[in-house]
Amino acid sequence: MALLGLGAASAFALPPPIPSYTMGDLHVAANGALLVSHTSGTFRSTDEGQSWQKTSGIFGGRFFPVGQSGLYLVNQSSLNLSLDGGANWKKIADWLANTARKIFDIRDSAGSARIYAVARVAAADNSQADQSQFQFSRDQGKTWLPLPAPSSTERCCAIYAAAHGYYVTRTDNQIFKTKNLAGPWAEIPPPPAFDRASEWFLDADGWIYVNALVDVSSNSESVADVRIYRTRDDGQHWERLWFGPRGKKTNFRLIGIDKKVLYFECNNHFCKSADGATQQRLTDQFFPGTELRFGPQGVFTLSTGRVTVHHLNEKTQNWDTLGTQGLPDPFSGK
Repeated sequence: MALLGLGAASAFALPPPIPSYTMGDLHVAANGALLVSHTSGTFRSTDEGQSWQKTSGIFGGRFFPVGQSGLYLVNQSSLNLSLDGGANWKKIADWLANTARKIFDIRDSAGSARIYAVARVAAADNSQADQSQFQFSRDQGKTWLPLPAPSSTERCCAIYAAAHGYYVTRTDNQIFKTKNLAGPWAEIPPPPAFDRASEWFLDADGWIYVNALVDVSSNSESVADVRIYRTRDDGQHWERLWFGPRGKKTNFRLIGIDKKVLYFECNNHFCKSADGATQQRLTDQFFPGTELRFGPQGVFTLSTGRVTVHHLNEKTQNWDTLGTQGLPDPFSGK
């Protein structure tokens, strides 16, 4: 996940798919190096994907860029740090897998990383049911402190720190914000005719975007439109984005934001918009990945099934599949 102010991208999803630390992740470094983490380890390419070198046995991790050159790699059992663009890694902290702690955000504050997570902890009343708890660490994951959170903490989903506040999401698709971790927390009202959210996004300028599923069922069929809404005043006013002429049935799904440019799907076409009103079709190909990554060479995505990196070629309007030499197939058993 590309985090606010930490990497090349200027927005991140709220929440991303909840990290399983098994499906793989892609990072594009500022110098153009590509890094992939999946079930066979961590791999790096410095020749635009023509060949890959294994840099670590750390498997199934997610990348978190911090500061100018720092890069964290988190998997189910450890926190790891690289200061040379992913060429070498140092283990910073271990934790037991049975804590089921999921890292969602890492911030560099005056040279000291703050890590924000959601953990499964034993219920206070000693009942059998575990509860979710927001936590943060000031010592790179060695010790963890609980964070105050909105009510119904058993539905905690994700937590993010941003320049203009802290955001948490819950499994019931609600999103809350506070300017101070001590609270109070305020729920951000959803857009009109809102049924449920599939993804939330937050950009560096304070805009909140949502892919909203809106029930437009009739008596004869059950249908849900996918619409993009955005707000800049924490949900007091929502604007529906509609790229191009209105009047015909069109589904839009926001996939990523980079330097104020929106990348989205429109009726199975992959498009972008720099002004939030008009669209430029980039490719008619089906979007091959799940999340976008942005770097000096443009737009990338990772298909996690066979762990293949794809690069958007705007000239040919295609997704170019990069090489896999040295990048093991996770289904080969090797």
